[in-house]
Amino acid sequence: MDAIDIPVEKEEIILQVEVLPGSRKGTKITLPYEGSHFYGQPAQDLILTLDIEPHETYILYGNDLVVHWVLRLVDALAKCTINLKTLDERYLKIKVDEVVYPGYELVIKGEGWPIISVRG
Repeated sequence: MDAIDIPVEKEEIILQVEVLPGSRKGTKITLPYEGSHFYGQPAQDLILTLDIEPHETYILYGNDLVVHWVLRLVDALAKCTINLKTLDERYLKIKVDEVVYPGYELVIKGEGWPIISVRG
């Protein structure tokens, strides 16, 4: 049986996609009827799968955003303030009021990865 030549028309479109804060790697976003058009058939759905690129400052562990910050010895032994730029372009002034030692952790409540609530 011979192959049938079916004319193919290419169309370039720009789609705007809303990605919610807190979305995870592997999240699928479906755009109904934005996929391929086959002759005599309705357009297919276009399904996008999210990937997350590493950030230069933050590391994501679960819902926690972790920052490794290097302090001068004088700042580690005395009180200091760290100015940290957040993912949403705010600046946090974080006061460190105690001696910092190797492995020291400081938790800033409410500043981690957003949690998306699923309604059903």
